[in-house]
Amino acid sequence: MATVTLESMSTADLAEFALLATQSESEGYQFLRRMHDEWVSGVLRFSRPGERVALARAEGRVIGVGGLCCDPYLKAGDVGRLRHMYVHPAHRGSGVGRRLLEFLLCDWAQNFSRIRLRAANDASGRFYEAYGFQVVTLEDHCTHVLFDS
Repeated sequence: MATVTLESMSTADLAEFALLATQSESEGYQFLRRMHDEWVSGVLRFSRPGERVALARAEGRVIGVGGLCCDPYLKAGDVGRLRHMYVHPAHRGSGVGRRLLEFLLCDWAQNFSRIRLRAANDASGRFYEAYGFQVVTLEDHCTHVLFDS
């Protein structure tokens, strides 16, 4: 398998990111296209304290992405939200998703009291649960939460 590198995303990466968004749409996912459009419009740039967006690359191609931002569904500024995690199907199960998650969450407790997310399906839910996220059922726009231990 090719060497995978992680890096912060910038505006210069948008064309390559758009290719990954197209791939995700072929699987029925729209969230990367929304992320692309929000980035272009300036609505979401992952630029506030604690926020970041990461790309995974293999052989020069973008093969994964994920973001961490303030939770837009809550007014509290101390709650983070993991957003737009996606790994190209050819690279799933190889540790790319876990590396992205670790990159995004390396120091999350310095800026957020907890991290929320909405898993797209059962498989992604199990992925987050293996990392320590807890299933929640009574929170709007949220399936899993990670608390500072």
